[in-house]
Amino acid sequence: MTIDCLSRMNAIYFICLWFILGLRTLILSHNVNITQEGWTRLAMSLASGSSLRMLNIDYNTIGDTTACCLVTALPGATKLESLDMECTGVTYVTGQVNTPWARG
Repeated sequence: MTIDCLSRMNAIYFICLWFILGLRTLILSHNVNITQEGWTRLAMSLASGSSLRMLNIDYNTIGDTTACCLVTALPGATKLESLDMECTGVTYVTGQVNTPWARG
């Protein structure tokens, strides 16, 4: 199952439920309506383990705080193969987050 470009903040709550039901691809490109709370909730769901294989959050201004939250959640996302964070306002700060996932 694939969900593409859900733009409302409330959709994040439903997406997190879909993680449990086997969501494999999630494309959230250009979603300016997702708040810091929404991104954090998404990261927490990712950390809980999911079947998600591809996550695209490109062209969202998430910045380092949210990106660090997502990167910290990655070790729990054992099936994730692709994470697109192009043009998200992320700097070297996020790259310095030390996780087992980042080390390979």
